Amino acid sequence: MRRGSVVFPFILIALGGIFLANNLNPSLSVISLISKYWPMLLILWGTLRAGEILFTYLQGKPLPVSGLSGGEWFLAVFLSFVGLGMMGYQRFAPNFPGRFAVRGMELFGEPYDYPLQGKASAVGATKLVIENLRGNARVVTADVTEVQVTGRTTVRAISDSEARRTFDKMPFEVTSQAGQVLIRTNQERATGDGRVSADLDITIPKTMSVEARGRYGDFDITGTSGNIAIFSDNAGVRLQEIGGNVTIDLRRSDIVRAVNVKGMVEIRGRGDDLELENIDGQVTIVASYSGDIHFRNLAKPARYESSNSNISFERLPGFVRLARGELVGSKVVGPIRITSKTKDVRLSDYTNTLEIDIDRGDVELRPGKSPVAKTTVRTRNGDIELALPSGAKLDLKASTQRGEIEADYPGVRITKEGRGGTIKSDSAQGPVVQVETNRGGVTVRGATASDAGEWVEDLPPAKAPVPPASPAPPALKMPTAKALPAPAVPLKVQQQ
Repeated sequence: MRRGSVVFPFILIALGGIFLANNLNPSLSVISLISKYWPMLLILWGTLRAGEILFTYLQGKPLPVSGLSGGEWFLAVFLSFVGLGMMGYQRFAPNFPGRFAVRGMELFGEPYDYPLQGKASAVGATKLVIENLRGNARVVTADVTEVQVTGRTTVRAISDSEARRTFDKMPFEVTSQAGQVLIRTNQERATGDGRVSADLDITIPKTMSVEARGRYGDFDITGTSGNIAIFSDNAGVRLQEIGGNVTIDLRRSDIVRAVNVKGMVEIRGRGDDLELENIDGQVTIVASYSGDIHFRNLAKPARYESSNSNISFERLPGFVRLARGELVGSKVVGPIRITSKTKDVRLSDYTNTLEIDIDRGDVELRPGKSPVAKTTVRTRNGDIELALPSGAKLDLKASTQRGEIEADYPGVRITKEGRGGTIKSDSAQGPVVQVETNRGGVTVRGATASDAGEWVEDLPPAKAPVPPASPAPPALKMPTAKALPAPAVPLKVQQQ
């Protein structure tokens, strides 16, 4: 920018004015203001530059060759990209998971903690409803006839007086009504709710169901025989010893872990890691998880459906793991169906019908024992290896259009065809086993002692979810002695 220009100081004044207005009135959103009025910066800039040129002309000085210097053009383009980006965020962010809010200076300041406490009778109530927009909730059970809640609210603010004003707008409520107990943090009543969060430690009767709703924060629930329903924009979920059905709907999650669930499990949304173990009911997952997925000991039919893979089976006495572009499983009871765009598949000790259809990936199968299940495998680009138990009777047809073909198993023959070939059994007795690849090698061999149990070692030992420790007794953020606030903490506990 050319020396002596007043444009940049005026831009700084405008931006400073926006942030100052936000500090004086936190309900104003900096992103909202800039996304709507950012073209005014370009208009103001152009007006000031035109005024500078006119003033230069009136002084009789030579006019500049160009209205804007190279640095000014770069800054103008940069401001345009920033403004368009903020406008796009404001318009489309509600449609994306894990959205976040940044409001001016709210990310600065100090955290101030205020204790929460409340209880309500659970006599005649069958469900607990938690409404905690931001924060964590830990639920445990005991032989009680009431719901007991302790915890803390954290407010991030520039000063203790501002934090107190924000906290006073959020009366904490624990109420019993219409057959349910309702816990509300009322964070939506505070302007700029991104600055506040509440960590709750809740004790409920063992038979009570739980419904939790939030925007950001984790849920830990242990020991209830009721149903669980969790809905959140961004949450980690850990469940253990659940006697009822489980419903989880998350737009984003770092982990979902459920261990020892008597009812069915239904999961929707997306996230990173997923672990299910000892599930007695049916499992339905319509979600996209990009991390490690572990299934162990599922007693009923299970289905996992994502944008990249569809997997289903009848029972799982063993394990299935999906991680790093591969599916590894052992002791899976079919019918088994696996469809994927890109994934290596390794299965051992499976029974009943097996169907695999993948676009790109290697397939390695070890049926384990006779009789071999009816098998249909197709990979468009990848190798196939089939390790058959000794003396298995089957109607085998394995083929590749382009790739090496090998057989080391009695009762089969190889036929070379162009760049590929086929492997067929001499007698068509037993289940049909048909495997084919368009581009890749095919190997049929006899199973060896080293094949048994090898893949189980790939799976880390099962870990039961460890509930987090109860929230530590909150230490109130105290200012200097000159500004010591009143110690009273507003709590609103209703019981109907």
